[in-house]
Amino acid sequence: MLRLQMPCMVLMGFGLVTTCTFQSMGKGLPALILSLCRQGIVYAVVIKVFSVLFGYYGVISSQLGADVISVVIVVILFIIVIKPEIAENK
Repeated sequence: MLRLQMPCMVLMGFGLVTTCTFQSMGKGLPALILSLCRQGIVYAVVIKVFSVLFGYYGVISSQLGADVISVVIVVILFIIVIKPEIAENK
């Protein structure tokens, strides 16, 4: 069980730092979207799908799956929000 949870720590840290970055930049909507995705919408969908596909181990590994999907969302939002900021400051 711990082997499935340990990779989540790195991904969770990346997601939380990015959420705090958006908040400190005054970008509340992307921060809200990331918070809702990670522990709300994405996690609920992943836990349902993984429990049907993999049973007990699917429920345990659903946190890792939700974090992987959330990191993909983080990268997409980061590119959409930060790239114009960088281009504007040049």
